[in-house]
Amino acid sequence: MTDKGMFNDSVAVNIPLKSDDDTEANINNDPPAYQNPHLNFNNGWKDLGFAIVFAIHIIVVIVVGLVLGLPIVLQHMKQISLEKPLRLSADFDIKPFAYSLSGAAAVGGLLSFLTLFALQLCAGHFIKCSFFILIMMQILLGVALFFVFPPLCVIPGVFIFFTLIFISCVRKRITFAEAHLQAGCASLRSHPSLVLVAVLMLIVEFLWFIFWCLMFMGVIRALNIDLTTNKVNMTSNQTQPATIYGLSTKTTPIRAPTFRMNETRKTTDNTPYWMKEGTKKKRINSYSNDEQSQHMNTSQDLTSNTEQGNSGFIYKIVVFFLLLSWYWGAITFGNIINFITACTVGDWWFSNDDSGLYTMSNSIKRAFTRNLGTICFGSLFQAIIKALRFFTGDGRKKSIIAYIIDCILQIIEKLIGYLNDWAFTFAALTGEGFVQASRSFIKLFKQRGWTAIINDSIVGTTLMFINLGIGIISAAAGGSIIYITMIQSPEKHIAVICVSLISFVIGIFMSSIITTLLTSCVRTVFVCFALNPAALGATHPEHLEKLTKVWHKFYPEEFTTSGYANQFKEPPVYSQC
Repeated sequence: MTDKGMFNDSVAVNIPLKSDDDTEANINNDPPAYQNPHLNFNNGWKDLGFAIVFAIHIIVVIVVGLVLGLPIVLQHMKQISLEKPLRLSADFDIKPFAYSLSGAAAVGGLLSFLTLFALQLCAGHFIKCSFFILIMMQILLGVALFFVFPPLCVIPGVFIFFTLIFISCVRKRITFAEAHLQAGCASLRSHPSLVLVAVLMLIVEFLWFIFWCLMFMGVIRALNIDLTTNKVNMTSNQTQPATIYGLSTKTTPIRAPTFRMNETRKTTDNTPYWMKEGTKKKRINSYSNDEQSQHMNTSQDLTSNTEQGNSGFIYKIVVFFLLLSWYWGAITFGNIINFITACTVGDWWFSNDDSGLYTMSNSIKRAFTRNLGTICFGSLFQAIIKALRFFTGDGRKKSIIAYIIDCILQIIEKLIGYLNDWAFTFAALTGEGFVQASRSFIKLFKQRGWTAIINDSIVGTTLMFINLGIGIISAAAGGSIIYITMIQSPEKHIAVICVSLISFVIGIFMSSIITTLLTSCVRTVFVCFALNPAALGATHPEHLEKLTKVWHKFYPEEFTTSGYANQFKEPPVYSQC
């Protein structure tokens, strides 16, 4: 039975873990039957400093964008309207385009929701089908390359070989992934409002993109940065061409008198001696002036090169912080969606709890208040790596060292992003800060011996092909609608192709909303099962039966070391009411 007295805000997190003094797994003492991880709201905000810095950063971007960037856009739009006013042809009809794109969006959204029901019924078939499609795509690629250049068939052949090895190694995990994917679908279906929250957050990300672009244009104009040369114009307008394009400042007016002196010397050989001496003195003075001019030109060239080097350095610093600003905001808003998703799965898993710690309203409140610093802290690391990769990516074709550095940064970026997803999930369920949540997450999975399943990519591969399939169907729907509704014209085939491509993007976008949420749900199911599988027996016993069955079957050693082996010796059978 659940002890209702334990549900209060002052109770700390209590997770059944193996003691550090134990040298071997303790399977004789069962963990508590219902151990709900609680949040301690008395500790206040987590990682408060990062939340404050992020809030100031957002305000600065919006203010700078409105003050410096918006006037530039308005001026440019006014200039375009005066020079080339927009005129639509009398024969142009926008209704077929609106109907086709709206139809593609409707088809993509409907298929995305139907996918949840289909995955919950037959997730295993979807996983097997995704592997089959992957192999068939590689075979078709090999056939196409055979007709282009036969030796190129070796490349898809190698990919097919490694794909078959991968499938043979993970085939026993298909049933395991199926059980977790079905539980994730059930949790997402129980909170359909989560899709609306995800759409609203995407709108917030779009608004962030607009304000950041305004800020970017304002800063570029204020610092007089030339994006074509990647330099900051540090000179006045009179000398700007010499600084940017490196034009020589050698003066021809000084050399022109020398040329005239030479002509005078040739035509005055019969002049008196005293006139020749005067001519020699003038010639010497002319040579001296020319040497001074060359010295001055060399000094100006050195000064110009120094200014160009300084301007290039300033350009890199400015662009780095501008990119850091964009990535930090975009990644943070994306991770907020994952945080709220993890909380809602916790509500589905621990819904017998009367404190309402994981409800939708409390989850949104925590994501934007107490745990905002946690999300900003972890997102900052990803943003820094992405901003650094912008500069190393330009030098990949020029230097092998830059290529190696870019590869290292890419690996670090993926590793940090992957670990952050799990750390945010753990923070959403336990309410800890970023550092403590990362340590607790790694410690928990090490003690349970489940580190071998963290990098399971079966679900990700399946959801990727679902996105691709929905995108193709949406493209076919959009292209068919405009082909039927549009009148015959020479541009009809071009319009069908363009609308099909746009519809394909719309379909993938609509599907990605659901699959991204579903990925977070599946990861949260992993963590919840690691924290307390017994809690699921009080809320959704049918899913506990499936999960314990696959753990007993495919990972008996890991499940034994978890401490729950005695409690779930045989999968329990529950009567359906």
